Amino acid sequence: MQQTSITSIPTQTIAVPGTQQADANRQHSSVWFSVGEILLVLLLLTIAGVAHGISMLNNPFYLGDEGIYMSQAWAVVREGKFDPYTYTYGHAPIGWLQIALWILALGSFHTFGTSIETGRVLMLIYQLGSTLLLYGIARRISHNVLIAALTCLLFALSPYGIYLHRRVLLDNIMTFWMLLSVFLLLTKRLSLNTIWLSAIALAIGVLSKENAILIMPALAGLVFHRAYKEQRLFATIGWITLVCTIASLYVLMAVLKGELFPTGTLLGGTAPHVSLLGSANWQATRERDAGLFDLHSKFWTMTLTWAQAAPLLVIGGMVCSFVSSSLIFVKRYRIVGCMGLANLLLWLFLIRGSLVLEFYLAPELPFMALSIALMMWIAAKELKMLLERFVIPRKTRLVVVLGGMLQSLLVLLCLSGLLSEYSSPILGLQSNHLELWQTANVTQSQKDAITWIESHIPRCSSLVIDPYMWTELHETADGKSGYPLAHSYWQVELDPAIQQNVFHNDWRNVDYIISTPGMVFDTNYYQLNIVENALQHSTLIASFSAPYVENWHVNVYQVRKGTLNPGIGCKHLN
Repeated sequence: MQQTSITSIPTQTIAVPGTQQADANRQHSSVWFSVGEILLVLLLLTIAGVAHGISMLNNPFYLGDEGIYMSQAWAVVREGKFDPYTYTYGHAPIGWLQIALWILALGSFHTFGTSIETGRVLMLIYQLGSTLLLYGIARRISHNVLIAALTCLLFALSPYGIYLHRRVLLDNIMTFWMLLSVFLLLTKRLSLNTIWLSAIALAIGVLSKENAILIMPALAGLVFHRAYKEQRLFATIGWITLVCTIASLYVLMAVLKGELFPTGTLLGGTAPHVSLLGSANWQATRERDAGLFDLHSKFWTMTLTWAQAAPLLVIGGMVCSFVSSSLIFVKRYRIVGCMGLANLLLWLFLIRGSLVLEFYLAPELPFMALSIALMMWIAAKELKMLLERFVIPRKTRLVVVLGGMLQSLLVLLCLSGLLSEYSSPILGLQSNHLELWQTANVTQSQKDAITWIESHIPRCSSLVIDPYMWTELHETADGKSGYPLAHSYWQVELDPAIQQNVFHNDWRNVDYIISTPGMVFDTNYYQLNIVENALQHSTLIASFSAPYVENWHVNVYQVRKGTLNPGIGCKHLN
């Protein structure tokens, strides 16, 4: 039968009484709902900003990794290098390049206090951006405001999430770019230009921290599913090619510097040098264990901690991710399946059988929140369809009401589960539910130690320090000259440029050691000989403890050198 195009049929507009008024009412209603949703989004961002922002500068305590990333941003801003020490390809540099741009925009590392505090304000911006993107992703998938709001609240109000997202971490920067890539792929009319922008966003995420590349299969599937049929293959291959091409600039940099292959390999030569592949292998096998297949591995130990700290997101999120990823071949819920798969793929990095740190969970949190909310939406939707088909097929209005009530009930259950996490003993919330929004005693002791050092130790001294204070001592807040001989304990032992050329592999060339519990643990665990010998031949001259926190001290030691080498710092201090 020949089909007639609708557009070829001549039409005539017929004026129906009341039609214009009805259209005007619908338009007014649509505008009202748009304004209402904008206000809802602003409210959600305000809640996220308040929950994240109150006491974020002082809680949690300063992590050594935060100090490392701020020192690398310092090297970019002040020296035009990727690292103040030998760049070892521990991570791609785009993450701290973004921090450096933030510092350049502000004009100072001390705009909001310490350098880490200034970096944490940037993390707040990324957190708000991630929350907004997560709302957009959930809204575009479910077309449901309530589900989108639930996703944001699960993500923004998770106490463990707040604890992680406040810190200056590459994981938090990477999370924003991953979510932006997903958001762009969910635009109503997916054009090739939007697909290329999504590829660029994910590539920036990969160059911020490499494990973002793990979600590529899930997002490639999303591109294939959402692209126009005529462009599907071209769009998918082009998206993958663009991500890989931009990310490969990191490899190209290593090739051009002759630092791709390790020393002693066929293509690495015999001259000692750092290498990208050598660093990647070290990262992959660091503190090697059986991973997923050993119940006593670092993965399972850390997963148990996460499950206690955030049971709803970790346990509920993983269950929902497994269920939703099984829907990847169900046409109605294919996008939901891609989101669940993305979360599971990120967990591959954690089960690899190597070191697992607490903040490695940060990129998974938004996808687990999304999986939970979307599964609530699917459950309510499917139950509504069952009611409509088998129970009350003709009373559709009643079905809509019951469906809405069921969905609201599921949302309330999720929020109740989230509230229960505020009694987590892992974060010390069991005895004080407001712990996250109060100044951490440990942080204050860390600040006090820096202030004391600047007041009592000559700036020509050689210091072995925890990385958290590196930028503070090299660019002091008072504007005076810093401590050019203050070096991180890792580099004192592991970087030949510092170990040999500065300290000459001799503990007697150390004037002071500022130790933290982390430094003491690493010194013993990794057998850092220079630091260990200097500690054994030193005298405690100042200690900064945290009230009500056991076994936490920032200790200042002066090294006893006797009549031997007076060190490379101030000779009158021997």
